[in-house]
Amino acid sequence: MNLFYIFIFFILLNACSTKEEASINQRYKFQDTYTFKLKASFSLPLDSVTSHYSECVQYFENDSLQLFAMHNQPKNSIYIYDYVSKKLKTLIALPTEGARGVGEIDGFYIHTLDSIFVPSTNTQAMYLINRKGDILQKYKYNRQSTKDVVQILFHSQTMALVDGKLYCPTPPRGNDRNTTLTEVLDLKTKKWNSYVTMPESYDKGFFGAVNFYLAKRTYNPNKKSFCFSFPIDNYVYEYDVTKQVNKQYAGSKYLQDVKPMASTKIWASFQNTYTFYRKMPSYREIFYDKYKKLYYRIAEHPISEEFINSNDILKKGMKNFSIIILDENLKKVGEYLPPKYTYTSTITPTKEGLLILNFKKSEEKDNEENAFYDLFEIVENRE
Repeated sequence: MNLFYIFIFFILLNACSTKEEASINQRYKFQDTYTFKLKASFSLPLDSVTSHYSECVQYFENDSLQLFAMHNQPKNSIYIYDYVSKKLKTLIALPTEGARGVGEIDGFYIHTLDSIFVPSTNTQAMYLINRKGDILQKYKYNRQSTKDVVQILFHSQTMALVDGKLYCPTPPRGNDRNTTLTEVLDLKTKKWNSYVTMPESYDKGFFGAVNFYLAKRTYNPNKKSFCFSFPIDNYVYEYDVTKQVNKQYAGSKYLQDVKPMASTKIWASFQNTYTFYRKMPSYREIFYDKYKKLYYRIAEHPISEEFINSNDILKKGMKNFSIIILDENLKKVGEYLPPKYTYTSTITPTKEGLLILNFKKSEEKDNEENAFYDLFEIVENRE
């Protein structure tokens, strides 16, 4: 009897979990192993002038503490919460000018509580600060000329400190695929180097909107490698600290191909390029979950013609998304479709699961002084 049930189990497993998808430009099979299930909800206290949304958040552990930090851009501050108690533990308010001034910061990266990196475009420098906001070190950007402006933006999981070198994301200049996407700071020599350019998929045409040229990446400490997600590309690209080492198909079953706006670069108004971006599918962030050894890639769904010209600001301006789940080798093992018009695409892997800001609840009139998060656990797909 036991052998019979084992036999039936494997038949059902093979029938249900291996799916062939009629996807963007090819048919492929994948193991539909994982999905997400809502586990819990909670809120973090803010103040009346603080936005609940931040593109730069970080979950990390310090000694026996679990901490959660977020960038408060309007106040040029970093809020650090005790993740367990959900209470504000530390507020690092950074002045823009004066002896302790660091300019307007473009995100943060907490290596330790007394080793925090903050980039600033308007001062053209990277700062190393402690939890009190004291400047421990200043690293000037590598400018080619006095007119040259280097931009380094720290979003969630986009940077890493590896063997004494800080790997920093920078957007391409002028929508040119030949510009580099990573600035590398050697903390010992204070010298900068660059690497990683856009993939060949950008040679097929001009995509107009700057959103299509913003590469996203995540760092895998187990493999000491970065994984890049490009908005127009069905593939993801893995790099070690020197070169590309892997390329894997990681497309969404919900999306069609991303088509260029024109075969060559043309002039187009912001309105036209923005409308084009909203009508087209695209990919955004990719996150590595070191606890589950999985990757999560955001796939943005196009806005229908019906909503493009709608009076509803949310429906005409927001792309809903799905979350593509990849294993340690970047093989697809699932895709989850969250409720529409509810969550932001900035997600945070934690020990307990995947943390996503519920902006729908956070924006309710009575909830202005709290940021509401939903915690999802990764589960085996039973469908």
